[in-house]
Amino acid sequence: MATVPEDLLRYFETHETPEGVSWDEMLARHIGYMSDVAAPRPDCREVTIRTLDGWKLRVAEWYGMGSEKPRGLVFHIHGGAWAAGNHLSFPGIAAMLCQQGYLVVSIDYRRAPRHKFPAAYDDCLFALGWCRSRAAELGVEDRIVVLGESAGANLAAAVLVNDTRRTAKAGVLLYGIYDYHRVVPVMEAIGLPTTYVESSEMAALEADPRLSPLFHCHRLPPCLVLVGEMDWALDQSRWLHDDMNRQGIEHEYGELPATPHGFTLLPGHPGFDEGWRRVFDFLARLESAD
Repeated sequence: MATVPEDLLRYFETHETPEGVSWDEMLARHIGYMSDVAAPRPDCREVTIRTLDGWKLRVAEWYGMGSEKPRGLVFHIHGGAWAAGNHLSFPGIAAMLCQQGYLVVSIDYRRAPRHKFPAAYDDCLFALGWCRSRAAELGVEDRIVVLGESAGANLAAAVLVNDTRRTAKAGVLLYGIYDYHRVVPVMEAIGLPTTYVESSEMAALEADPRLSPLFHCHRLPPCLVLVGEMDWALDQSRWLHDDMNRQGIEHEYGELPATPHGFTLLPGHPGFDEGWRRVFDFLARLESAD
């Protein structure tokens, strides 16, 4: 079993990095560890699904079920403060899901600071439509789930509340950000970039459903909302949970004890095991409800 590197665990708990090491460099130096999960690395096929303004929008299709029909399609939107990562950055997440029999589609959305809001959102919404177009061929109609972590959970929730065709059966929202305006001061305080939105546009975008899906949670499908008790953005998940309760939206909510931000990337940490157990249980209950 993998052992959690002390410096990486400290980073996720406090967001402190060694002198001279940036937050994205900290993650990059541990990419091998974060991918060292107790599941075989699945096969991967890269596909370009659109070219727009010079950006080739790519997805990775991860296969781990051999010739068997997939249990469903998980559209994965990665985290990274809207500024780091790509469709190939977190094979461990794909491996965990593929081992359970799911086809995983990960997206290489446009990132800040070069590409500002709403570029990443637009890419994710387009890619969800592409997943819908592939569903019949893959035999996963009505079995699409959108999963995102951190900034990816923001994009996942934003896509879900704005998907008028109700493509996704459910959402899995992991340690996410759902009210962008209230998170900016926190991100600045812990050294994360806040380049996703131009400061001059902040006022005009307050409560925009593409940016802060919290205020439009009545349009969400059934969701699993998970967060660690030690997460710097814990309030964001609590606010979403409270609003979904008030709106009567079907969802499951959990706070993992003694667990920081990024728990899906910490194999060997108790929050990793418990978090993935909750995800798999939720997905299994979706199937049993069919």
